[in-house]
Amino acid sequence: MVITEPTVVIPGIDARPCKTGFVAIKLHYSSDPETYTPEHVAALKASMPSWRFRKEYEIDFTAQAGQPVFESEALNAQSRNLRNPIARMDLDESGKLVKRERGRLAIYQDVRESWRYAVGMDVSEGVAQSDSTIEVFEAFKREQAAELADNRISPPELGRFAAAVGEYYNRALICCVRPMHGITVLRTLVDDCHYTNLWHDRMDEHLAAMPTERLGWAKGEGRSPRLMDPYIEAVDAQEVILRSMQCRDQHGQYIYDEKGLATLSKNTELNTALRARHGDMVVGCALAYRACCDVPKARSGHSAPRQRSTDQIGMPANDPLLRKLNKRAQRTSR
Repeated sequence: MVITEPTVVIPGIDARPCKTGFVAIKLHYSSDPETYTPEHVAALKASMPSWRFRKEYEIDFTAQAGQPVFESEALNAQSRNLRNPIARMDLDESGKLVKRERGRLAIYQDVRESWRYAVGMDVSEGVAQSDSTIEVFEAFKREQAAELADNRISPPELGRFAAAVGEYYNRALICCVRPMHGITVLRTLVDDCHYTNLWHDRMDEHLAAMPTERLGWAKGEGRSPRLMDPYIEAVDAQEVILRSMQCRDQHGQYIYDEKGLATLSKNTELNTALRARHGDMVVGCALAYRACCDVPKARSGHSAPRQRSTDQIGMPANDPLLRKLNKRAQRTSR
């Protein structure tokens, strides 16, 4: 059979030619009535939300639009974990974190010397349109330890703030978005603060045989399933402990758009380029969770961490960027 126009091959199987020369086949479950009996279809509908059945079986890719990203039961269960900050901190004149009554960083967990921490950062423009966020998680319990949400902090200042937070939380592994103003934050961390425990993705380098550093997460907005899907599963499975009520509430405001991508409900009318300019807590938490998964475990006490065999870790000793920073520090000390 030669397909030159949209054609019904048999009931439940449609075919249409593509400009590339291939033929696209739409395969509906009704093409196999012996397997998909009315009773079996009814059982499938009863086993999942109606929108999921429409998307998976009726091939309606817009069925997910408007649906909540996180299960309400999982978010309600977080209520028992919520607490008020035990302290607030901010930067002093020397760039170190100190306790202040109106500090921008809300502390939910005292730092412990032998514990490992991870930091996620989502960056906005700092012009009062949306929050730049710093989310700190204890790496192995996935427990929220601290949070900053500020819509007026500039990207360079955010970088300096993040370096202080990372130092305070035992040289935490920082995972920051790369696009837009994220690159300014990353350059501030590296060039101005000499902070080297930064998450970077070397998978693309291996595939393309490129020696360039790939600091931070390449897609900072919720359109990155590789970032959001594991975090959504962890929250729904209650493997993440949220302490901030504002952060928990923002999780409840996340919905799927018409393309099936997770986004904050107020941003659904924006295109993806504009969404990337908006920072929020959920993306910050997802980045912190990603970093938690890649934090090397310490052998005991203050011993050096053991690197895992992964392509997404903090900078190893032979990293070219780290060697560059060490040379610069040696010249400065002279």
